[in-house]
Amino acid sequence: MKVRRFLNSMLPATALLVALVVPGIGGCESTPKGESADSVAKEAPVQVSELNIVAAASLGHVLAEFEKNFEQSHPGLDVRVRTGGSTALARQVLDLGSKADVLLLADEKLFSELLEPAWCKAHVKFASERVVIAYTNGSVAADEINAENWHEVLLRDDVKVGMADPDKAPVGYRTRMLLQLAELDLPGSDLEAKTLAKVGTAGMRADVAELLAPLQAGAMDYAFVYGTTAATAGLRILELPEKINLSSPDLAEHYAKASVTVAGRNPGETITRKGKPIVYGASLNGQTPARELAGEFLALLLSEQGSRMLSTEGFQVRAVEGDLSAAGLLERLSK
Repeated sequence: MKVRRFLNSMLPATALLVALVVPGIGGCESTPKGESADSVAKEAPVQVSELNIVAAASLGHVLAEFEKNFEQSHPGLDVRVRTGGSTALARQVLDLGSKADVLLLADEKLFSELLEPAWCKAHVKFASERVVIAYTNGSVAADEINAENWHEVLLRDDVKVGMADPDKAPVGYRTRMLLQLAELDLPGSDLEAKTLAKVGTAGMRADVAELLAPLQAGAMDYAFVYGTTAATAGLRILELPEKINLSSPDLAEHYAKASVTVAGRNPGETITRKGKPIVYGASLNGQTPARELAGEFLALLLSEQGSRMLSTEGFQVRAVEGDLSAAGLLERLSK
């Protein structure tokens, strides 16, 4: 019959199809001989869709440009930048397991003190900065303050002053160091103690970025911030002498005359930090699926292009020696 003849004609083709798609039939195997399915699966490349950059708040503005450039050269990749006070960020990464493929901190000493060798093997020093006093046209005594009388203006009863928390952000303990160094030329002034009392809890913020809105809104008249932070926010800047602004490598011995005790890693512990020139540090996490991308991102930061971007922002770029390729940085810095 026609129906039976049709079915009979289909049998060879059906058998061939089954042999092709069913493992073990027709001499076809689902995995290479001698290998398990698990081993083949492990060799499959991991598809990475995001890269987590954790950075000092003062780097937030320039990192927006790095984020844009890196995403353009890596279609489909989501570069996520999270900023905050460097000390707080380091603790979050180490103690809470906060996601971080690349870590950029405003004090390179935080790596050797807290993160090495638990999180990374080493770090690089890539930029320098300075502490300034930021203010606006609406600040009290905006047309009077200068490099000679700033300490008098800040202590006026009608002036509101802000700074970052020394326990959470390096710019906070650097502000205290700056005040101590200024006291060397102002014996008996108690400048640090009086300034801290004026700041109080109302003027204390978690990081340098959180000082910008109160300044711009008039809730603060003056704040101690990094120069690049003030410039990118469009604030007026009072430059302070090198001997107190922590910017000069040549004055390291002088800066060491200042010291600040801050909270340690564990409750009840403290760390005493000595004054030193401001140096930013960077490292990466070699234990994440995004390790190769982390190496590429850090290589971009340290490249000639990256140096130009940092310089344009106002950072003083430091020369980094050695192999600065992605592979070289992974080998050098990651665990």
